[in-house]
Amino acid sequence: MEQVQCRDIRHSYDGVRDAISALSLAVRRGEVLALIGPNGAGKSTTLRVLATLQRPDAGRVLWDGVDAWEDRFQIRRRIGFLGDGTALYPSMTAAGYLRFFAECYGQDDVTARRRVGEVLTMFDLAGKADVAISELSKGMRQRLAI
Repeated sequence: MEQVQCRDIRHSYDGVRDAISALSLAVRRGEVLALIGPNGAGKSTTLRVLATLQRPDAGRVLWDGVDAWEDRFQIRRRIGFLGDGTALYPSMTAAGYLRFFAECYGQDDVTARRRVGEVLTMFDLAGKADVAISELSKGMRQRLAI
């Protein structure tokens, strides 16, 4: 069974020129999909539609057979999406940034500290825990944003 299916997706920003026109695709669990094309070809729009951040004008996206838009909040809990911009706070440290969001999600202090350490290690950022985000390389900032 396909994990993600698109059926005749269409999306336009101005109602005249389609950013996505009649896109259909299927991605099975474990497969990797690459979108390649020139600027303005609809790659970013397609990814935003797949991630349920943008509703298509026509067509359907299914995640595990379930309509993505109808179940978008549940789907967003299961997936991650990092666009071309990272909304990071440059004056915060890497660990401080993660602790801030752990608190926003209601984690207690002990759990938050443990999870922050685990996440920093997982993304090879443990050595940068107390470094300001503005001092991190672009790749490090992207890993932190994930």
